[in-house]
Amino acid sequence: MIESYKFRGNYLNYKTILYLLQNKKVKKPKGFLPIEVDYRTTEEKNYTLKLDNKECLYFYKNSENDCKTLLNLIILVRKGDEKAKVEYKNILNSFIKSEEEYYKNLNFNENENVISATTDEKCSADFISDKGVILLELYRNGFPVPDFSILTSNNFFLKEEERKKYIKQAIRNLEKMTGKKLNSKKSPLIFAIRSAMPAYMPGVTPTFLNIGVTKQSYEALSKIYGRKVAGRIYLNNLQGIANALLGILPIQHTFEDEEIEFQINKLYSFIAEQDEKLLTDAFYQVVFFVNKTYEFFNDNEDFLITFFQDKKKYPSLIFQKMVWTIIDNESYPGVLYSRHSRTGLGIQIESLPNIFGDKIMTGFIDTFDHEFFDRESIKPTFPAVYHFEPLLWKLENEFQSPVTIEFGAESGKKGYLFAVLQLNLSELTGRATLLSAIDLYKKGVISDKKVVELIKPYHLNQIFSDRINDNSFNSLKYFCKGISILPRTAVTARIFFSAEKALDAKRNGDKVIICKESFHPADTLAMREVDAILSFTPAAIHVITECRGHGVPAFLNLEKFGAKLSDNKMVNKSGLVIQEGDWVTISSKNQKIFLGKAQYESARFRHYLNGEKFDMPIKEERVYINMSRALEEYNELVENMKLEKIVKIDELIKIIHINMRDKPEKAEGIINSWFDINTNLYVEQILESEMGSHQNHHKLYQLLTLERKKIFFKMVLTICRKKNLKGFTAGSFMLGRFVCVSHPVEFWNKLSDNETAEILNEYILFEKYMNVLDRVGERKINRARKKILSEGLGNINLQTGDALIFMTLKLSKKTLSRVRQIIVNGKFDKETITLIDLLMKPFSYFYDYEQKWSLAQLEKICKESSIELPEEGDV
Repeated sequence: MIESYKFRGNYLNYKTILYLLQNKKVKKPKGFLPIEVDYRTTEEKNYTLKLDNKECLYFYKNSENDCKTLLNLIILVRKGDEKAKVEYKNILNSFIKSEEEYYKNLNFNENENVISATTDEKCSADFISDKGVILLELYRNGFPVPDFSILTSNNFFLKEEERKKYIKQAIRNLEKMTGKKLNSKKSPLIFAIRSAMPAYMPGVTPTFLNIGVTKQSYEALSKIYGRKVAGRIYLNNLQGIANALLGILPIQHTFEDEEIEFQINKLYSFIAEQDEKLLTDAFYQVVFFVNKTYEFFNDNEDFLITFFQDKKKYPSLIFQKMVWTIIDNESYPGVLYSRHSRTGLGIQIESLPNIFGDKIMTGFIDTFDHEFFDRESIKPTFPAVYHFEPLLWKLENEFQSPVTIEFGAESGKKGYLFAVLQLNLSELTGRATLLSAIDLYKKGVISDKKVVELIKPYHLNQIFSDRINDNSFNSLKYFCKGISILPRTAVTARIFFSAEKALDAKRNGDKVIICKESFHPADTLAMREVDAILSFTPAAIHVITECRGHGVPAFLNLEKFGAKLSDNKMVNKSGLVIQEGDWVTISSKNQKIFLGKAQYESARFRHYLNGEKFDMPIKEERVYINMSRALEEYNELVENMKLEKIVKIDELIKIIHINMRDKPEKAEGIINSWFDINTNLYVEQILESEMGSHQNHHKLYQLLTLERKKIFFKMVLTICRKKNLKGFTAGSFMLGRFVCVSHPVEFWNKLSDNETAEILNEYILFEKYMNVLDRVGERKINRARKKILSEGLGNINLQTGDALIFMTLKLSKKTLSRVRQIIVNGKFDKETITLIDLLMKPFSYFYDYEQKWSLAQLEKICKESSIELPEEGDV
């Protein structure tokens, strides 16, 4: 007889239940794993039993005692007991018959405004969001994704009364899938609303948990889960309502168990004063949260359009059944990395028991970080993760990348269930990305092209980043500790306490650290542009993801180490003050922040690669051996990669930046060979460039030979002439960016007068665009676009320096008066005439022939171009 048991399984959804109910042989979904039961007999012996399909469904749906009864029968049946077999069949067949009755002929709402998780249609990310596309794919393949229904992006354009119709349809879908009903007295449907955009935007759009709890359903939940658990669910719901009413999205408060009832009554009274219907009408509450989500989008539209590089995108709302991670200390939300996010070795779990997942995702609680290599080692502490772990390699294979899973592990008296709430491609540190990408390639999971996609320029920048000279620490003043996000990183930069001031300093050429109490959605773009980040709170998972993904070092949770932020200055426990604009040094190795400017020396790993000998721990040596092998394999892979496989300029940029930064001749060879193969493709993609991509494209353009630059401009100007493209429409001012650096005399000699006029016009438009950027400030790209389209580019004050860029044109065989006539007679910016007039002034206007240092500049240009020095009065 069985004394006790616990099962381990994956969360069952409608799709998986249909598979389990099949009477005929059906191919097992790739994401399904049968439930396993660990049990102990009265003889004090331990066993593990794997259940078949219908047994899995029985254990998922029935009570602890009923499952125990069936488990005893299963054991006897498998031993050949015929009497037990009859009773087993009666119990199981009766249960399956009732389940089949419920699940047969269920129909779901599906149209341009509502999509059910059960759909067979292929839906775009613009329609159901990036998150929705991934969840739908996982759901179809049998992975343990809780049931969901999606309000498509079309709903954003509907009036509230019309939208209510589709909200009801989405809820009805969820009710049918789960067998629960909104505001039911017996089995209430409680769900989360997860808003999402067409691209991955970690932590930007809001999520609301425990939607649909009312006073009535609270009583029902109390009967099912007990007063304590139901109270926590209800309190979280009330906090969400109260915070949304006050315009605050994250829920930040936690309370001791004895305070829960008091806080429920307190919040109930507050909400009742504002809108009592939110407490009594579950559907009205759902509509309230839907509206709040759309309000968030409208309030942050400027940021979101900037994120999507001037393309308007709209949110989808995912209604998803709640997974309870607060039932007991064996329930937990968390993040599961298929490759350790910092080292790339082993698997990583970030988790904390008995809390709601939003506490982790919004960063108001420090998590437990666990690394493992041996699956068996986590079986006692993370049984639900242990059960799911074999599916990780399937997901890596499916998504061609290391993956990061936001999960919920739900426990109870019967057992443990693992649910996938969201999956993203992992954003890892440089070391982790290098090791994991090469490992996946060697195992045949990904191609050489995919390796190049996964390893971005900043990843190897991290690996080779310089380290602080040990003697520097003698001159630095220790300020406080912090939790470092990226390993092996050190930064010295000026500190600022607002994104606007930080970006202003960055534009002036300074290295910059931005420091804030906490970071909000609108800070995301600023975080990518600065050199380091300091946060006084533990920070959200999405902030950490941004830092890891873009290679920006970050120190978190400074308040835990006694630092305070007030009146644009930082103060530590000893009273040491850091003022805005001061030089600050952060060191991940020391996990410390210092006041002062450090001196740097090249990275230890770089010394190791150069064959230098120095003392190091055995563990570090093993890491260096693995990294050097991976780097060698990666370099060999890229060297042998066929250029015809590269079809995007961005991919070529990554190869050049990562592998050829120390091999300029090799880099030039690659870009010029690629240009020859893909000339039309290159021109086409340049004309499609977005604002914000100038720097990378310009670096690549500079590697082209003079002949190829001439070919490019002749082709691109021909297209621009035919399609009437210029300035913003011609690759977001990219052509003007290309010629803002002086070109040789020979370049101008190869162009026609008309082409020369067009290029000068593009330069003027680019300079005006840059002038707009200087004026619009922090959210520069989107605001610049709006300003350009609504007000035009305005005027600029041309200086002698503008003409000096084109001194080689003045020295060429061009007759500038003919170029001027083309500009005057054509549709060119009026200030292009001012520029050509500047160029037509005598050489003495630009150079002082009496001063050697001044004349030497002109002599150098002439010598490089093999032409005679002009007289000072020549024009």
